[in-house]
Amino acid sequence: VLELDEEGSDGQLMLGYCAWRLAEMAPLAKVFIANERLLLLDDACAVGGEGESDDLGQLLYSFQQGFDCVAGVSDPFRRIVDLPYAFKQARLALEYGKRARPLLQEKAGCSSLRSGIYRFGDYFSAFIVEDGRHDASFVDFCLEHGIPWHIYQEDREKGTQDLDLLYCYLMRERRANEAAAVFHMHRNTLVYRMERLQKRFGFNLDDPAVRERMLFELNVLYGRKKQKGL
Repeated sequence: VLELDEEGSDGQLMLGYCAWRLAEMAPLAKVFIANERLLLLDDACAVGGEGESDDLGQLLYSFQQGFDCVAGVSDPFRRIVDLPYAFKQARLALEYGKRARPLLQEKAGCSSLRSGIYRFGDYFSAFIVEDGRHDASFVDFCLEHGIPWHIYQEDREKGTQDLDLLYCYLMRERRANEAAAVFHMHRNTLVYRMERLQKRFGFNLDDPAVRERMLFELNVLYGRKKQKGL
C-alpha cells in the first residue's frame, strides 16, 4: 500500500497518474486505487519462497525517487482469500511506520534512516502489545505467514525439532555449547542445523533485529499452540 504525500497530491487526477506510472514500472504486477491510496499486488518470491523479493524493495525505492510517498508492505501470502489480512498488514505498517519515524529521526538523524518503506514484520510486536488480543484471526494469519510457523510445519512433516532448537539457541543468546547440551547433541551439529535453517528459510541471525523479531514470534507462537492444544 502506497500513500502519496498530501503536499504532492492533486486529488484523483494525481492518484490516477501515479497508478499508471507504477503499473508501467511493474508490468507483471497489479495496481489499484483503494481509499485514496495505491494498492500494489506483486507476485514476488525470494530464494526459498518465504520472504520478500529484492526486486520489490528496489521497485518501491525507484518509485519513491519520482513521487513523494511512503509504502506499507505486508508479509508474502499465497491465497487471494488472504488479501484482506495482507491489506490490513500493509495499512498497519504505514500507521506504525509513520508514527515511529519522528522518534527515529530524533535519535538517529534523517540521513541514517531508510526510505519510507515500512514492513509489517518490523511492527508485529507493537501490534501484539497494543491490539493483538482483539483480533485473534488476524494474529493467527500473521503467525502462519511467519518463518517460525513454516519451520513448525516442516517439523511436523519430517518429525524434526528445529523450532525447539532455534528457540533454545536464541534464548541462550546463540551460545551453541549451552543449547547443544540441552538437546544432548554435539555443538557442531547444532551450528550446522542453525545455518541450514537460515539458508532454507532466508533469514540472518547475525542481524539483532531479526533475532528480536524471531524470538518474539516464537514466544507468541508457543503461546498460541499451548492455548489451542497443538
